Amino acid sequence: MSGPVPATPFQHMSGLRAVVYHWIALADPDTAAFLHDANQPKPFVISPIHHERGAELSFTLAITADWLTELFLRGVRLGGPHIELGRRPFRLLEMPEVVREIDWHQLQSGGEHAYRWRLRLLTPTAHHAAGALRKAVPLPSPENYFGTWLSRWSLLTDQPANLALRQLVEDRVIVSDCSGATKRVELGKERVFVGFVGDVTFEIRRPGEVPYAHRQALNAAVRLSEFCGTGVETLSGMGQTMLLE
Repeated sequence: MSGPVPATPFQHMSGLRAVVYHWIALADPDTAAFLHDANQPKPFVISPIHHERGAELSFTLAITADWLTELFLRGVRLGGPHIELGRRPFRLLEMPEVVREIDWHQLQSGGEHAYRWRLRLLTPTAHHAAGALRKAVPLPSPENYFGTWLSRWSLLTDQPANLALRQLVEDRVIVSDCSGATKRVELGKERVFVGFVGDVTFEIRRPGEVPYAHRQALNAAVRLSEFCGTGVETLSGMGQTMLLE
């Protein structure tokens, strides 16, 4: 899209989230209202606004439900090219298209030899600690990261992640390498998070003792992370995740 370059990639995230809901509402108002009001993770995540020198602005929407992809694309067509973010006009120069996709069968295929995963957290990534004050936990841990992916897997399929997988993560999955830093991100007034950006490697200890089906399930959850994001505020650009190997 074209428009004024944001002061930071996160400057217009609340407006961009509202625009995405508006597009969905143009195609199906009831679905948009349900998604907005549901007190659970949403079946889509939004990246910050990308800008490279000499290029136009862009953002990425990752969707984990086929029916929502169709509604979104239809809503964009109905909405036309003009949008507003932070009371500033922007114009869509290209209609969005699906640039990458994977189905459930492909997600779950393979993985019989997987016991180590190297990930890159592209944007600040954090989790909420248990408790009334909702403290943020910025540093990577297997329980938090796999907990995100397994929870979102359970929302998206009729094959919920069982408790044995969570126990497996707690007992056997370790951080075997980590290189990065914490970064501060402002998502609005009084909404400041500190999250991890960088590379982290998770590894199963003694993988030969872990049933094939469990290794395969954890591998699928890790692969899902590229589409569902990691941690909190994934509708605001946080938790963008890339699988490196």
